[in-house]
Amino acid sequence: MPLSAYFGGVEALTLALMVTCTAIAVTAALLHVEDPGRSIMSSMFVACWVPYLISFAVLLLSQPDGQWRLAVVVLLVVSNDTFGYIVGVLFGKHPMAPKISRRSPGKALPARWEVPSPSGCWPHG
Repeated sequence: MPLSAYFGGVEALTLALMVTCTAIAVTAALLHVEDPGRSIMSSMFVACWVPYLISFAVLLLSQPDGQWRLAVVVLLVVSNDTFGYIVGVLFGKHPMAPKISRRSPGKALPARWEVPSPSGCWPHG
């Protein structure tokens, strides 16, 4: 998918994603997997998570000032996770998913929405 984004742009990336998802479904049908719904959806999730997001980075880099646009996206992600963790540890009382993480408080959600907003301000000149 990143190669299709680099050489063909957004249209080629969309086609590559559709071909990938179709190939996942056809492969699951041909191999007769036990739980096809779970297998297909998890495979599509992985296909959309890693290569599709890398493809967006490739598309951002192809734009004017693309390196700065990509830096802003990375800064937003890092600040989102960092401030969500900080606020959750300091002010959180109720765990969001106690079986997965005992230190993942629900109070961090507003911080994950509000705190990264200033880092996303981009001067247009």
